[in-house]
Amino acid sequence: MSTTPQEARRIAELMLREYSPGELLYQQRAAWLIRQEFGEQHVYRNRNGNFGINSIILAEFKRIRPADVVWSRRRQLWRKRREGDPATGIMVR
Repeated sequence: MSTTPQEARRIAELMLREYSPGELLYQQRAAWLIRQEFGEQHVYRNRNGNFGINSIILAEFKRIRPADVVWSRRRQLWRKRREGDPATGIMVR
């Protein structure tokens, strides 16, 4: 079963609520919450054995997140853009 656009929106809103208080959201935490609240069908195991989040959900989160939220690939988390980060794009080291 795949993620519907309506589910993607609700899940992205959950991710945004989790991000907002501390301005950090680890992918592992987000995937765990999604599995608990919405079910396993919205996440998958990547080649390293870690949980990833369905692309439709990530696209919706990207659409609703504040403009200063970036994805740190190295740390596997979303965080607020820092002074040394590139001025454009949402992926940083």
